[in-house]
Amino acid sequence: MIFFLDTSALLKLYLEEDGSAELERACAAPGLKLAQSAMGGLEFRAVLRAMERNREVTALQVDRIVTDLARRGILQQPFGSSVIETAERMLDRHPLRAPDAVQLASCMAVNATQRQTSVWFVCSDRVLLQAAVAEGLRHWDPASGAASPGW
Repeated sequence: MIFFLDTSALLKLYLEEDGSAELERACAAPGLKLAQSAMGGLEFRAVLRAMERNREVTALQVDRIVTDLARRGILQQPFGSSVIETAERMLDRHPLRAPDAVQLASCMAVNATQRQTSVWFVCSDRVLLQAAVAEGLRHWDPASGAASPGW
C-alpha cells in the first residue's frame, strides 16, 4: 500500500493537528510506502518557513523537520509535462488552486504506475478530497475520524 501525502497530510506527521495520531499509527504499518509530489515537497517547506516567520515554529524545528523528511525516503513523483497536463485538466474539472491540481495529478501519476499496489490519496483539504473522489482515487482524511484504510 502507498499513501500519497498532500501537504495537509504531510504536516500532520510533524505538527500536532487533528488526525496526526491516526496518520502516525497508519504510517507505522509494515510495508507501507509514502509518496508525494516533488512540488509538494516545495510547498511543504514554504508552509514551514511561513510558520517560522510567524513565530509558530522555530528555525531549529524547521531544520529538524526538513532533515527528517529527507531521511524518510518518500517516493517523489516528478513534476514533469505529463503531471502538468493532467493538472491543467483537473483545473478545468474542479475548483482547485494550481498547487492542489498538481498534488492530485501527481497522485494520479503514482496510481497509474503502481498498479500492483493500492495507492491512497491522503489529504485533509475538503475541496481537494472531493476532486479525488470525482477522479476515482482511493482517499482518506486522517482528521475525519474514519479508520485508516486497510486495517
